[in-house]
Amino acid sequence: MKQNDSILEMVISAYRFILDSALNGEINQAKENYTSFVYAPLNEWSRTPVEKMMVNQQNKQFLLSMDEEQVKIHKASRMLIIIQKDHYLLVFGKPPAGFAYMESEISQDIVLLNKIIMELLQLIK
Repeated sequence: MKQNDSILEMVISAYRFILDSALNGEINQAKENYTSFVYAPLNEWSRTPVEKMMVNQQNKQFLLSMDEEQVKIHKASRMLIIIQKDHYLLVFGKPPAGFAYMESEISQDIVLLNKIIMELLQLIK
């Protein structure tokens, strides 16, 4: 486990970089592209208040869906941080309180991970 901790840290760091930087950047770019190439022209071409309302509503729905995707990304990244922390704790953690402290910390994180997974499943549905 000690030999694999540094490898696990590199793998998790790479995944977190992909999640936090690349995918969030893609979502931000998608928002900008939608605004520039879809929303703005449609809003400009809309003639009636009803058409403008529909275009604004579609824009709002799109932006909300992108925000939901960012929440999913954040939750997945948070799960990776917890897994990395607990692996490190299992390998190197020797607190004064002994194994009971590590067991308590990891069991709390398992409950937290379960909660995050359930939240992700609800967001995916």
